[in-house]
Amino acid sequence: MRYPKEYYANFYNDFFQILPRFREIKDKVQLIYAGTNNQWCFSKRLISDICEEIQEGIDQGKEHFIFENSSETFMVDFYLKVVSIAKRFPNIPKENFYYATGCFPLAKLFYDHFQADPEISLLFTINQVLRGVSRVWDLKDKLPQYQIAIKPKLFLCYNKIERPHRIYTYAYLSKNKLLDKGFFSFQGVNTSWIDETLRLAFFPNWVKDEVRKNRNNFPYVLNITEERNNPIDITEDDFDHFNRSYFSILNETTCFSHSLKYNTMMQKYINMPFLTDKTVKALVMRHPFIVNAPPYFLACMRRAGFKTFHPFIDETYDEIEDDLLRIDTVCSEISRLCEKTNDEWLEWQYNIKHILEHNYNLAWEMTDFELKKEHYGF
Repeated sequence: MRYPKEYYANFYNDFFQILPRFREIKDKVQLIYAGTNNQWCFSKRLISDICEEIQEGIDQGKEHFIFENSSETFMVDFYLKVVSIAKRFPNIPKENFYYATGCFPLAKLFYDHFQADPEISLLFTINQVLRGVSRVWDLKDKLPQYQIAIKPKLFLCYNKIERPHRIYTYAYLSKNKLLDKGFFSFQGVNTSWIDETLRLAFFPNWVKDEVRKNRNNFPYVLNITEERNNPIDITEDDFDHFNRSYFSILNETTCFSHSLKYNTMMQKYINMPFLTDKTVKALVMRHPFIVNAPPYFLACMRRAGFKTFHPFIDETYDEIEDDLLRIDTVCSEISRLCEKTNDEWLEWQYNIKHILEHNYNLAWEMTDFELKKEHYGF
């Protein structure tokens, strides 16, 4: 099913905000929705229908055909579908077909997967920064300043969908008696994930043990309600979670490369670092963070202009490519942080304040959300 015509004005407006260099040729640009919304999911569309849509654009004088998926990570089958479509239009230069995605462009991962150069143009963005800022625009004047103080909770950890790294993090916090020391949520789409976790050989026995013995405690709820069942935004009700804790444990959307087949909620993807609303919340709320994400996530953030927290948080985990070793290193650092004294926390907050202010200001000031491929190995 085609993306509804009544949404096209906002669709184009959002795109030109994300990638302003296309504004000068906007009359020559045709956007094709290539996202994951269930109703219009790109994987479900017939190629013949997409080709008909492109031909209509050609008849209207369009020359650049951009398959827009910049709110998601790099979907393998989506990219291959665009390549297949481009080959059906030999009179249009292949570089005039684009696949837009929302992850950081690590060339090595692309070449390792495809063993070939890109067959069309690739656009990489941090669209989620714009989306995240837009969601709190009306609250900007109410967002709390960073407060250096003794706080009643050590960390904040929001989790909704039951991805493998989130299950692993939960089990670690539970096993080490840390859950009650932070603000913690774990909703899950439904309870079927519990039995699936207990069946899978992927999870170590100690993880299964923690899930099994605590299964009746799920869900852990902080800010999910019937009216707000997917809290990708920030409301004033969330402020206390940030104000009254020292740091966020971010379990990003993607993390484990070797467990892609267990991420049943997602299409097949290349495990390039993918920054989402989870990280953007920490940026706009001036909250320091440690993150479970693919390797080099923090390095990519720094290339985009953000600052991270080493040496105040040991971020050597970011360069560990082995997934289990990386998350074990993150968990060890969480434990180390949780052992700080009140005096150490006060000094720590003072030392990182400038980092938080830099990231906050950058998130609000950004006007171009494209990630230049040449900075990432392409």
